[in-house]
Amino acid sequence: LTGSTGDGLRFAAKLGHTVTPLKPSLVPLTSDDPDCAEMQGFSLKNVRLTLLDREGKTRYTELGEMMFTHFGVTGPLVLSASAHMHDDASPYVLEIDPAARVRFEGSFSEYEDLLKEINKNRIGHYDVKVYSKLQDGNADSDFFIMDVYYQMQ
Repeated sequence: LTGSTGDGLRFAAKLGHTVTPLKPSLVPLTSDDPDCAEMQGFSLKNVRLTLLDREGKTRYTELGEMMFTHFGVTGPLVLSASAHMHDDASPYVLEIDPAARVRFEGSFSEYEDLLKEINKNRIGHYDVKVYSKLQDGNADSDFFIMDVYYQMQ
C-alpha cells in the first residue's frame, strides 16, 4: 500500500494517530493571466515575491527565484508561498518586485565594470535603473563598499 488511495491515513487513524486535514502545499500556482503563458520559460532571480490575500494582507514575502510557465508560476519562491495559502477559494495576488541588490567591494574601475555587466544582462528593451548607496569609503578611495540596487523598467 502506497497511501495514494488514502489507505495509509485510514490505517494511521485506526491505530490512534491524529490525522490532520490535508491540503495542497509546496505546489506551483496557476493563473488565468495571458501574460504568464506569454512569458513561459522566463526565469527571475533575486526578485521579491509577495503573496497578498483578498484583503490585501501580506501572507508571505521573500527574496529568491521563480519562473513563468504555460499555466502560471513555479520555482522555490512560489512553492514556499503556496504553503501560506488557506483552504478557501479566495483569490490571491502575487506581487513581483524585480529589484536586486548586490554588495560591491572594490575599486571605482571595478564598480564601473559591474554597472556595465548589469546593463549588458538587461532583458530585451527594458532599461535598468541603478541605485547605489555607499557603505564605507568614498569615490576617491582605492577601495570602497557599496550596496547596488538595480531594477528593470
